[in-house]
Amino acid sequence: MKQVMTILGIVAIINTILIALGIGLFFWRFIPRVAAADFPTPNNTAEAREQDLTYLLTLLAYDRSFSPDAAAAFQTHIEHMRANVSTMSDGAFAMGIAEAVALADNGHTNVSIARLGDQMNSLPLRFFWFADGLYIVRAHAKHVELLGAQVLAYDGETPESLVNRLAAYYGGNAQHVRFNSPYFFASPAAMHGANLAAQPDQVTLTLQLHNGDIQDVVVSIEDTQTETMRVSAHPLASLSTEEIESGNDWRTLDTDLTTQALYGKYPDKRLWMEPLPNNGVYIRLRITINTDDVSLSKWLADVQAQLAATPADYLVLDLRANPGGDYTKTRRFARAITTLV
Repeated sequence: MKQVMTILGIVAIINTILIALGIGLFFWRFIPRVAAADFPTPNNTAEAREQDLTYLLTLLAYDRSFSPDAAAAFQTHIEHMRANVSTMSDGAFAMGIAEAVALADNGHTNVSIARLGDQMNSLPLRFFWFADGLYIVRAHAKHVELLGAQVLAYDGETPESLVNRLAAYYGGNAQHVRFNSPYFFASPAAMHGANLAAQPDQVTLTLQLHNGDIQDVVVSIEDTQTETMRVSAHPLASLSTEEIESGNDWRTLDTDLTTQALYGKYPDKRLWMEPLPNNGVYIRLRITINTDDVSLSKWLADVQAQLAATPADYLVLDLRANPGGDYTKTRRFARAITTLV
């Protein structure tokens, strides 16, 4: 018995060491401790930018998505920017940073567009892609007549051609770039910094209005900037916290129209379930993490129990406007889903 207990104790110690080693390796590889930016106070903008670029070069020590060729291109790009820091506009410098980071060509290695937009400027309009093109889906009250208009051209360029060119500033596949491009469209300073807009504070839009008329509209930036909201919430018929707190009079698409579709129904409910005709069930997951308001795991467990008791003939699982999260919260439900139909 003593020998057995000794062996079990040794095994337990070895297991503990292996687990600790595994956790340590995980954090070392995927959640590195990033060194602080320790620089003296810059004397001018050019010196501040020099420090930014020097610090940015350390990204290669932490982000493993750069191939050797991409890493070399990243360093070359930074040195090119360094040679021009004194002549670049704020927009050009910011978009230059975005272009450098996007060289990893990885959807999770990008400059935060929300922070980029908040540091630049924004139009009193917000855009969203639908199957047939780019549309204006939110606007200040003074531009309410533009809601629902299709954008045929942005400073003379089609939105589709601009998306292709924005791919240089945002890593990931083509659909990822297209979906997130409205962040850039909302900021003339960012677009101008990438040589995609004629001016940094206004843009000329060629629009097709509800009645079919086509007209050019010159739109200037907001006087008081609205903090960036998630682009996935743009087509929803409810104001975001950012819009409410901005002090600007924002308007959305017509509530009676947009809430007829399941996507727009109950816009403030991120988790929703309701029956569909012919014994179907609609399930909306607009979030994949637990929040202070709800435990996703418990909510899905309740849905699973209900469907187990009364199986559906089909399920519609709607993940639109879901920015991602923790897939382990949905794994048990995903594994059981074929037994619930």
